[in-house]
Amino acid sequence: MKLTEAKLKELILEQMNEFQLGQLIEYLEELQQTFSSLPENAQFEIDVYLRKENGIISNIKGLDYLRSPLQDRFQAAIDSLAREIEGTPVAPEWHFITISRWYTVSLGESGMPGDIDSELKIYRDGSKRFAITQFDREENELFNYYEGNDISTRALEDYMTSDEEKIIEFAKEHIKINGKTTLDSATL
Repeated sequence: MKLTEAKLKELILEQMNEFQLGQLIEYLEELQQTFSSLPENAQFEIDVYLRKENGIISNIKGLDYLRSPLQDRFQAAIDSLAREIEGTPVAPEWHFITISRWYTVSLGESGMPGDIDSELKIYRDGSKRFAITQFDREENELFNYYEGNDISTRALEDYMTSDEEKIIEFAKEHIKINGKTTLDSATL
């Protein structure tokens, strides 16, 4: 059998895709270990959703987003990628994952304009997007404290497990030092 240039390109792309998916699986396993080892009450505050391209939550067989522990949510994403690497002919079950924590900021004494959200999006190609966002009382986005394509696992864990008091302190300190300037999340 003669290997044509087109077939060679196809094989190279296939191998590159498998490598990328393998690296993504390793990263998801790291996050799974990190978040699964948190106390149950901390896990309860964190949302992990597998989403389709349009942002709608993916319906993954056997996964109940209201009842499944974080470990199962990560495992569903890992298993989905593993099936693709194995060559099982399935369409991608998800296009990105969101890991988020919504902080309800009390009115009055906090002095904050509204609630705060920490969110990491992980795309199938391995790229990431992290932001800590300040909202007004009507939940309109005001500005981002941090935004970027990278964040350390340790910093992500810190922001997802902070209580409201700590996140308010963080926000006030950020505004005091940086104003409403958005900083790069890679510095976290």
